[in-house]
Amino acid sequence: MTQPTEKPQPLFDFSVPQRQSLAAILILFVKTWFDVVKQFWPLFIILLIRGNDDEAKGNKRLVQGLVMVGLGTVVGIVVALLKYFYYRFSIQGENLVILTGAFKKKTLTIPLKNIQAVHLEQNLWQQLFNVVKVSFDSTGSDKMEAEIDALTIVKATALKEAIMAVEKVSAPLELTSDAEKPVVLKQSKSYRMSASDILKLSLSANHLKAFIILVFFVLSMINDLEDVFRFDSWELVERYGGEVQSQVQQQIFITVIFLVTVAAVVSVLVSVLLTLNKYYGFQLLDEGKQWRVSHGLLNKQQKLIPVNKVQVFSWEANWLRRKINYWLTDVKLVGSDQMSGVQKINHLPFVGQSKIVELSKGYYNGAIANFKEAHQVSTHYKRRQLIIFSTITLVLVAASFYWLRWHSAWLLLFPLYQYGRVSVWHRNFRWFANEDTLQVQSGVWGRKITLMRFVKVQQVHLSQNVYQRRNKLATLLFVTAGGPVSLPYLPVAVAHQIRNFVLYRIETTSEHWM
Repeated sequence: MTQPTEKPQPLFDFSVPQRQSLAAILILFVKTWFDVVKQFWPLFIILLIRGNDDEAKGNKRLVQGLVMVGLGTVVGIVVALLKYFYYRFSIQGENLVILTGAFKKKTLTIPLKNIQAVHLEQNLWQQLFNVVKVSFDSTGSDKMEAEIDALTIVKATALKEAIMAVEKVSAPLELTSDAEKPVVLKQSKSYRMSASDILKLSLSANHLKAFIILVFFVLSMINDLEDVFRFDSWELVERYGGEVQSQVQQQIFITVIFLVTVAAVVSVLVSVLLTLNKYYGFQLLDEGKQWRVSHGLLNKQQKLIPVNKVQVFSWEANWLRRKINYWLTDVKLVGSDQMSGVQKINHLPFVGQSKIVELSKGYYNGAIANFKEAHQVSTHYKRRQLIIFSTITLVLVAASFYWLRWHSAWLLLFPLYQYGRVSVWHRNFRWFANEDTLQVQSGVWGRKITLMRFVKVQQVHLSQNVYQRRNKLATLLFVTAGGPVSLPYLPVAVAHQIRNFVLYRIETTSEHWM
C-alpha cells in the first residue's frame, strides 16, 4: 500500500515576524550617508577648503570637518541599527503586517488580496551582498506602500510566492454563450533584447536631451561654487577678458568649439552608458494575466505588470529608431501619473512594431487602425498656434529692440519655425474610434501610437475656449486612472457624439475597469 505523499513544508514561516538580512544595516547606513552628502556637500567644501591661506585656520577647519564626518558616521550607524532592529514583517492570516519605528510605533496592514504585484530590485550594493529590495504594488494606491530594503534572494522569492498565491481582487467574470467551452491556457511568450540590440537602442537615443541636461548640471555646479567661495564668474570673465582681450579674441572660437565637442561626446557617452545600464538583459514574459519584466546591469529590476491594471497602452520611436524599427512601450497603470521609481512601467524596448502589437492583445484584442485613412483634427489648430506664437514674438521683439536694435528681427523666425512644426504635427495626428477603443497617432519627427479602451475611462471633459466656440470646435479629455488622453479641435457635434457614446458605454458595460 502506497504511503500518501507529504506536502512539502515551506522554507520560511512568515506567520512569525521576520527581520531583514544583516546586510540591511550597511545598506541603510550607506543610504543615510548619501542623503546627507547630497544635502550638505557645499558645507563640507567650505570647511575643508576655505581658509587654506592661513595654515592654522586650515588645520582648524580640517579638524572641524573630520569631527562632522565622525559624528555623521555615528549618527548613521545608530539610525541604521534602529531601522534594522525595529523593522519586522509577517503574514497574519490574509494580511501583510509591517511593524516599524523605535520611538514612534507604526503598524502597516496590507490585505494580501489587494497586492497586485511584488517587485524585486537590486542596486550595486545589494548585488555585492546577494540581497534584493522588495516592494509591493496594491490596488487603489498611487505609490509604494512599503519596501523591504534587503532580503536574501531565496527568502524574497518565497515571500513573493506566498503573497501572489492568494486570490486577487479582480473584476467579476462575464458569462457568455461560450462559457461552457474548455479554457485554453495561454502559453508564455518571451520578448528579449540582445546586447547588439541594446547598443543600437542606446546609439539611437535622444542625445540632445543628455547634452542639455549636462549643460544645466555644469551651470548648477558653477552656481553652487559661487555661493561657497563668494565670487561672480561673469565678473571675473569681464575683468580678465578686458586685460587680455586680444589673446581671448584669437582663441575664443577654438575654445568654444572644443568645449562644445567635448560636451557632445560626453553627452553621447553618458546616454549610451545609461541606456546599457537600464536595459541590459531585458526580458519580458507574457503570461496571459500578467507581464513579467526583468532588466538592469547595476540596478537589476524584476517587475510584474497585472494586465487588468493597464489603463493606457502606447508605443513610440524617434525618427532614427523608426528607420531601424526599434520602439519603446509605455504602460500606464493605475495611478501612473503620480507614480515614481520602481512602480513606473515605461519605455520597455522592442525590436519590431509587430511584437508590440502582439503584446497589446492582452490589453486590447482587436485590430490596429490604418492611420493613413483615420480622422484628422481641424486646421484651425494650426492657425491658433500661429496667432499665439506670433503675438508672443512681437512682444519679445518690441521689448528687446532697445538692446538688440534690428538684430531682434531674428526673433521673427521663431513663429515660422513653430508654425512649420505644428503643421507637421497636424499632418501626423490621426485618430480612430470604434465601439471599444480610441486609437491615436501623434508626433512630429517621431511617432507615438496610443490605445485607450473606453471601459477604462473615469471621466470625460468637453471644453471650448473663445476661439473654439467661434469656430464650432471642442476638445475632449478622457481621464483614466493611469492618466489623461485628449482629442483637440474636433467639430463640436462630433465631440458631443463621442462623449455621449463613451458615457453610455461606461454605464452599460458589465466589464470592470480594473
